[in-house]
Amino acid sequence: MPENRQPAASGSKAAAVVALGLSLAVCLLAVRGCVVEARWGHGALAYITRILVGGSSDVAYATTITAFAAGLALLLRRRWQGRVLCAAFLLIGVISALAAWINVKAVQMIGRPFTYPWLVYADFFRSRDGQAALAASCTPDVLAWFGAQVAALLVLAFALGWGLKRLARHRLSRVLGGIAVVVLGCVYFPWSWNHPARRHLVAGKTANPVVEFTFSFVKSYQMPALFTMKTPFAPDDVRVAGERGGAGQITASRDFPAARGKIRNVVVFVLESLAARYTDAHDAAYGVTPRLAACRSRAMRFENAYAHRPSTPNSLVSLLCSLYPPPDLQSITTDYNAAPLEALSDVLKRRGYRTGWFNSGDLKYGRGGEFLARHSFDVLQDFRDRPGELLLTDSEQHPPAATGTDDVCTVEYAHRWMSRGGAQPFFAVIWTDMTHYPYHLHGEELPIVDRADVPGQMLNRYLNALRRTDEAFGRCLRLLREAGLEDSTLVMAVGDHGEAFGRHGTYGHASGIYEENVHVPLMLIHPALFHGESNPAVCGLVDLAPTVLHLLDVPVPGSWQGRSLYDSKRPERVYFQCPYSECLLGYREGSRTLLYNGSTGTHELYDLATDPLQTKNLIHNHPDLAHVMEQRIAAWVQYQMRLMTNIRRGLPPWTLPTRARE
Repeated sequence: MPENRQPAASGSKAAAVVALGLSLAVCLLAVRGCVVEARWGHGALAYITRILVGGSSDVAYATTITAFAAGLALLLRRRWQGRVLCAAFLLIGVISALAAWINVKAVQMIGRPFTYPWLVYADFFRSRDGQAALAASCTPDVLAWFGAQVAALLVLAFALGWGLKRLARHRLSRVLGGIAVVVLGCVYFPWSWNHPARRHLVAGKTANPVVEFTFSFVKSYQMPALFTMKTPFAPDDVRVAGERGGAGQITASRDFPAARGKIRNVVVFVLESLAARYTDAHDAAYGVTPRLAACRSRAMRFENAYAHRPSTPNSLVSLLCSLYPPPDLQSITTDYNAAPLEALSDVLKRRGYRTGWFNSGDLKYGRGGEFLARHSFDVLQDFRDRPGELLLTDSEQHPPAATGTDDVCTVEYAHRWMSRGGAQPFFAVIWTDMTHYPYHLHGEELPIVDRADVPGQMLNRYLNALRRTDEAFGRCLRLLREAGLEDSTLVMAVGDHGEAFGRHGTYGHASGIYEENVHVPLMLIHPALFHGESNPAVCGLVDLAPTVLHLLDVPVPGSWQGRSLYDSKRPERVYFQCPYSECLLGYREGSRTLLYNGSTGTHELYDLATDPLQTKNLIHNHPDLAHVMEQRIAAWVQYQMRLMTNIRRGLPPWTLPTRARE
């Protein structure tokens, strides 16, 4: 008798697995409706169709793992083995349901599911900002919905299991059921993949998060051909100063200001997560940065400045050490924290400057505080050093956790330090934080843009935060003027990277290299040197430290890759990349941006003079540029890899292998 019961027991476990798989597919489709923004108000048929079309990857995922587990259940001959299998499959189902809910927020933030490189190398959840963003997403409503989903998963699986076990008693029912499943699959998958509604859904909204995460884990260890392909281009535009003949051979351009003796102090005011397109100084229509706009009459605005990676730790290094980021998943502050790099603060400290860094946010993010501590700062201050001055947050949407200070508070603390040094010159960096996700508010949120949808709600909150950051910037200039420091201080206002709100299907900043991700505002402010000029030069954050030293008539270190914005020999090309969701690389040359996706092998070409929002990909009109683009980028990434190898070994960056000089 026991031997005869075993096949029945195996069939019972297989039925339980199938029931759970069907239940999982239904739950995944329900959550997919949130990702593809299915609306019941559009009609029941349109609502269901959009979910079925957008969720085909979820059905395929559930079908695949269910078929594998059910087949394994039929092969098992012991009851305890079947129970273990069912328990393991249930755990997989719960994890898959959790991944589906996380995917809703992930698609909103980065336009696609979370990937292994994004989670590991973006260093997001190890920071206070990241933890606050996670806490902001884990609201009671979200947790309640997830709990309800798991409960529904179990109840539906139990009901389906009961029905399948009854059907499985009859051989004919089993045969007809198998045929029905095959027929439905053969109809459903071709229909969903070819339905017209799918053309309006970007790939990131239809991809299954578990499958994407698994494949990204495998792909993260594969380098694209750019790292090895032969290229006829020499990396002349990114060579370090020591390799291209030293620092003192700068031929100043005609617009170089007569700065000798007029600059004693330097303040770098970094506007967190600020793309140029949101500022009044770059003709935005939002009207939330009037103080930035008001200083135009005593500033030079650089119209085409770029971050090299949409990531704060990497922008920190580019700005301070004039170094492009590594061309892979690594970061200088986390993976090369103790590298023997020369920073702007090191140079100025040796020349008698007081040096201070004032951060509204968290210097533990990306190990930034550890990195800065190695570079001659007398004062390193973040929100922990300003007790009682915590960020004002909306307690209904965001838990009142201490993640930073009001940007105005940061400015005031920095001013106290700047004004008490007597005749000694100072170098200060003020880094804001209120415009970092989840966009911290000061006071009541005002209506600035239409908040009818999620992108509008996020943008409106961001613009309200930016209004307060602009107040902080205005306070900084006013305090310098009242202290009698305005005429002797060069102020550089710059964004560390951009921020996206749905354009090109992305949100936040660490998921793309379009204009909204990397094009940043840049102004040099000094009442005696600048008078409202606009400079169209294409430049990057690596060029800022060399510019400061050029204005101070100080030679640049040999390890720096950037060049002064007033160097007449500076190439009109700047590179940017983003490795977190996919291997994205590109550059701007003249009015054109050329973007390459190393993960998919696709190319994009935009003419910003006629298409500033990058809506028309012109690569099909210039197919010859695709290969040239790859070769140009390959020359950059290969040089950068060799440069990083030397830096890791503690060698002078310009002592590169022979191939780097070819």
